[in-house]
Amino acid sequence: MPPSKTYQVNEIFHSIQGEGFLAGRPTTFIRLQGCRVECEWCDTKYTWLKGGERMTLPQIMNRIRHRHVVVTGGEPTMYNLDLLLLALHQRQHITQLETSGQQWLKGRVQPHWITLSPKENLGYQILPEYQRYADEVKWVVDEALPYSTVKDAWNEWPENNQVKFILMPEGCPPRPEMVKKVLEWLRAQRFWDEARWFFGDRLQYRIGVE
Repeated sequence: MPPSKTYQVNEIFHSIQGEGFLAGRPTTFIRLQGCRVECEWCDTKYTWLKGGERMTLPQIMNRIRHRHVVVTGGEPTMYNLDLLLLALHQRQHITQLETSGQQWLKGRVQPHWITLSPKENLGYQILPEYQRYADEVKWVVDEALPYSTVKDAWNEWPENNQVKFILMPEGCPPRPEMVKKVLEWLRAQRFWDEARWFFGDRLQYRIGVE
């Protein structure tokens, strides 16, 4: 698939990164349109269907405000992101990709940071490429997600990849029973594992920003 010269953009907005290991960074978000996963609890269901605005690379770049840039969706790996990532890297932006992991990147250029969020609809599948290159795995902890799934993924991860596991209780704000579940899982980790297992909050909801 050739690199995309235009992208169907749902929105570009400026806020902070509210989730994961990089939470708190001033961030420009590029939210691309389109997703085939369709998770029941998704908070961006408006990205599933047709919509958004077809934007050229210069139009997108003119909207970038912060050094840290998150490419998200929808599902951004539906696009070949090479030209977009190259343009951002040439301007010294730090790029972060947020993906469900339904497929690997269509191009050759990799973002600086990959956030993988396995989904129930995909059987919590983790492709081998993400085991090599993902920087963090963001698990939404709800009734459907068993501890064994997360633990098995951890045990299968290559030892030379210092990946972070982020456990995010479902709900905005998070439901108390899911908070309790996450805390129990964190307490169950071995001493040398717990340094890379984290409670994942949603800072954007705490402070009332997009």
